[in-house]
Amino acid sequence: MSIDPETLPEVLRKQRGLRYRQPLPPGTRFLSHGRIIRAYAEHLIDKGERPTLDKVRSLLEWLDRDYSLNADRISFALRRFFKNGRMDRFTNGHQVRIGKEVFATKREAARALGIAPQTVKNRIDSTDPKWAEWSET
Repeated sequence: MSIDPETLPEVLRKQRGLRYRQPLPPGTRFLSHGRIIRAYAEHLIDKGERPTLDKVRSLLEWLDRDYSLNADRISFALRRFFKNGRMDRFTNGHQVRIGKEVFATKREAARALGIAPQTVKNRIDSTDPKWAEWSET
């Protein structure tokens, strides 16, 4: 997955290649690892996209600042989004279609139906015609 700089907010585009404690171009503010991740997640949410670990890792690689791509570091930076419900904690889930309803993740579908996430997975993987309307998109 590659980043298109034209789609990024100006504040994130300016961060590319900046180094800590180095002279900054006028009008530029150095953002920390966590602030960059949160700004990008906010940008994706505003666009109606789900922030995923892969998307955040692509941004961090594009920034060329040797930031950690570790899932724990990214999740720690996004903990505020998880707490206030703006983002699902399990960010790499796939959409699930059950009949005409679409859920963001298997876990969300399971919560809505009152069943275990493993049951949702089993029904999606099943070849039984009874579960034909259950699919992963």
